[in-house]
Amino acid sequence: MIRGFAKSEGGATTVEMAIVSTLLFTLVLGFVDFGYALYQWNAANKAVQLGARLASISDPVATALATAAPTTTPGAPVVAAAYGPFACTYAAGTGVCSNGGTFNAANFSRIFRGDTAVTNNDACVPLATDQ
Repeated sequence: MIRGFAKSEGGATTVEMAIVSTLLFTLVLGFVDFGYALYQWNAANKAVQLGARLASISDPVATALATAAPTTTPGAPVVAAAYGPFACTYAAGTGVCSNGGTFNAANFSRIFRGDTAVTNNDACVPLATDQ
């Protein structure tokens, strides 16, 4: 009886299917997870591209930044720290820029929120239809 049980191949297909299906499910779930990670990376990349484009084509938040010129010769190298730190902070409806720049709330609102009016706060406005 024991020899007959040892030579029996009745459950071999079930065991093989269990092993193969485990590997198959692991591979499929890995592909799905990797695809979702690539989707998230692409969405973040496009958001950064859109933000950088909007910031580059908009007027600067620090109004003195447009007229700051460490050199008058086009193409001349700019010395490190020639501009100084242009840092702008905005909280509770008040904006302040360092290095002699004045804060322009309308320009900040256009860069931060897109093409909207100044709402005098630093919260995002709800999206309208087709935005």
